[in-house]
Amino acid sequence: MSRSLTVFCKTITEPEHNANFEFNTKDQTWQLFQNKVVMMKTTKGTYQYIGMGQNQLCVLLKLDGKTRVGDIRGGFIAETAQEGETGTGHADETGISYNWTAGKAIET
Repeated sequence: MSRSLTVFCKTITEPEHNANFEFNTKDQTWQLFQNKVVMMKTTKGTYQYIGMGQNQLCVLLKLDGKTRVGDIRGGFIAETAQEGETGTGHADETGISYNWTAGKAIET
């Protein structure tokens, strides 16, 4: 079964900014919805996992599936994340670090 998962982000570094990721586990894609401040230049792509457990990274890639643009840390797994789980992440393109909180998943 696949799911759609919203992840809420708040920047750690200035300027403070909120954004939301939407993960689609069926095709392992992500999309970023942000306001005026650009947290990441790339707003759509694919993802893959590197490592295991709390050291695992969810690596955010461009749609080409090769170019890394950021990551979500703290053992984040889009397929199993529960509402309220938290961690940190980093946007490679801008150098911005952020805290994330998993929202409610919708099974599709």
